[in-house]
Amino acid sequence: MTRMLPRTLTTLTIVISLFAPIQAQQQATVVLLPIGAISESDRWIAAGLSRDLIEKMVRTPELRPVPEMQVKSNLARILTRKSKGPAWLPASAQRKVGEWLDADLVLTGYVGASGNRDQARSFLDNLSIVPSNTPEGSEVWVAARLVDLRIGKTVSWAFVEGSRDGLFELHDALYLQMTADLGLDPGRMAPGTIGRPTESIYPYRRTVEAETLLRADVKPKKQSKVWKKAFKEIRRALEQDSGFAKAHYLAGEILNRQGHFDRALTAYGQASALDPNYVAPRLAIAKIALRAKDTHSELNALQSALEAAPWNADATLQMAQAYERTGRM
Repeated sequence: MTRMLPRTLTTLTIVISLFAPIQAQQQATVVLLPIGAISESDRWIAAGLSRDLIEKMVRTPELRPVPEMQVKSNLARILTRKSKGPAWLPASAQRKVGEWLDADLVLTGYVGASGNRDQARSFLDNLSIVPSNTPEGSEVWVAARLVDLRIGKTVSWAFVEGSRDGLFELHDALYLQMTADLGLDPGRMAPGTIGRPTESIYPYRRTVEAETLLRADVKPKKQSKVWKKAFKEIRRALEQDSGFAKAHYLAGEILNRQGHFDRALTAYGQASALDPNYVAPRLAIAKIALRAKDTHSELNALQSALEAAPWNADATLQMAQAYERTGRM
C-alpha cells in the first residue's frame, strides 16, 4: 500500500529543491562563541568581530552559522555570574555547547593588546605562530581557534595583529586564514565577504555600540529610551558615512521596533541597494510583508535574498512556507 506524503511536507520538499540547488552541497554548521576581550576598552572590538565573522559565514556557501539566540540560550546553561565569558570556558565545555546544538564546528577567540602576548600563546596551545616581538604600529591582536567536532580536533589556529584603524584588514586576514585551513575557496564567497564595509573605523564603532544596545536585555518600559539612544548612534554613523549599508540596516531595525514600518522599509531598501549581497535587510523586508499579509512583496524579498545567497537556508525555508500558505505548490 502506497502512503501519501502530507501536503505540507510535499510542498516544502518541492520548494527547497527549486530554490536551493546549492543545498546539494553539505554546509558545515558553525557555532561562534562570542569573542572575548581581555581589556574592557576592547570589548567593542570583540563584539564587532563576532558579528562580522557571522556575516562573513552567511556569505560563504559552505558554512552556516548557528543563530546567535540559540547559541546564547545554550551558553546560559553553563555560564554563571562569575564566568568571564564563553571564550574563557574550558575547551570541553565549549565543545559541549557545540554538541548540544548539533554543530560541526566551534569557533572562538580573544582580542588583546599587542603588548600582552602571553595569553594569546596560551590560548593557541603555545604554538609558534605568535611572534616574540611586537611589530611596529601594532596595537591589538586576535587569536582564534576552530574545532571540528566531527573528528574531535582543532583544525585551525589563527593569530593576526595590527592597528585599531586596520581592524577590517585584521578581520579579513583572520577569516581567510581559518577558511583556508578548511580548504575553502575564497573565490566562491559572495562579494562583500572580504573588504572594508566603511572607509573609517569611527562609523563602524558607532554601529557596533548601537547594535550592542539593541541586543541588551532591558525591561519593556526602558526599551523606548534604549532604541532612541541606539538610533542617535546610527544617525551619527550615517553622518560620517552615508553609504554604510550596515548602518542603514540597523536604522531599519530600530524603526521597525518603534512601529515605523514604512521608514523601516526605506532603510532596509537602502541597505540592500548599497550592498547587493546583504541578506539580512531582505529577510527583514520579507518579515514586514508577512506581517502585512502582502505575500507578493514577501516572495519578491525572499527571491532577492536567494539571488544574493542561493545557499541561505533561512530564506529557503521562508520561501517554502510562503508558497505553502498560498497553496500554489
